[in-house]
Amino acid sequence: MPFKAAVLTWFGISIALVFVLAVLLAKSLSRDAGTRDPAALVFWLFAGLMMWPPVLYNLEKGQWSIPLAVMIAAGWHALLRGRMAATGAWIGVAASTKIFPVLLGGYLLLRARRSLVWFLAASLVTTGIPLLVIGFESVPALLRNSRLNMEHWQVFPSVMFSLHGVFARLLIGGEWARPLFHAPLLARILETIAVIILASITLRTTVKARPDASVEQRGAVFAAWVGLLPILNPQSMGHNGLLLALPFVLTGRALARDSRTWPKVCWALALGLVSIPRQTLQRLAPAPSGPLDAVAVLSLPLWGGLLSFAAAVGAAGSAEPVAVEKVHKC
Repeated sequence: MPFKAAVLTWFGISIALVFVLAVLLAKSLSRDAGTRDPAALVFWLFAGLMMWPPVLYNLEKGQWSIPLAVMIAAGWHALLRGRMAATGAWIGVAASTKIFPVLLGGYLLLRARRSLVWFLAASLVTTGIPLLVIGFESVPALLRNSRLNMEHWQVFPSVMFSLHGVFARLLIGGEWARPLFHAPLLARILETIAVIILASITLRTTVKARPDASVEQRGAVFAAWVGLLPILNPQSMGHNGLLLALPFVLTGRALARDSRTWPKVCWALALGLVSIPRQTLQRLAPAPSGPLDAVAVLSLPLWGGLLSFAAAVGAAGSAEPVAVEKVHKC
């Protein structure tokens, strides 16, 4: 296709997928949304998404986070209906489209093992077919060029959701950032410690979740796993914030029945921080940014992602939704 036609085609597909995402989010909310008109809920969600900075970033640059968010949301809804093959397939295709959703294979291993074989099969097939076309030599080329890309882009101003990015700005620096001091080894050590802490919290939350947990609690556990995707992606930019749409909905639904204040405060602050336009943050901290800007300004979306993760973990650990669910069943 001519370049302009390709751009317009992908733009149209992206908008259509935003609508699909709104439909999937509405399904997650419909049980407790307090509305008799699902079409109105879909409309307002679609309108809100179309004004949300992470969505606008995707539409501006033609990025892939919109289809990723749709595939992950479709996988969650398939899981709720007990369709294990579809669950594994949707998440497997997401992992073959962009590598970092492979993290959700850990959730399937712990909570939906019957879908794991479909996850692996879908990942291998949808990765293998393109490799037959472009050649298997592209794999070492990917690894080699990814390392070079990392060195160049890790402190790019739009890398705002990445845990790696904040440590790189503070302790490594580059064209767009002045570090506090140059200590790459210390940056790797601190990042590794942070990743281990987040992974430990996620695993503990997942293992502690009761087999008879309510849909709300199961959704909060899944939200915690999905919420880690933009945080642990080493080059996570503003468009990756769209992956938090489903976690916000699932966590918000779980917290609607939770009497505690702190998870709700974390949820609200997270939504606000994630919704700050990247242009605003870049005007407040123009490149090359200093170490204070790296933590206090450019990493505000990252702190929002971490607060969203904390809210999901808090909602997943609440015993109240299970009790309410049992009362309703009686």
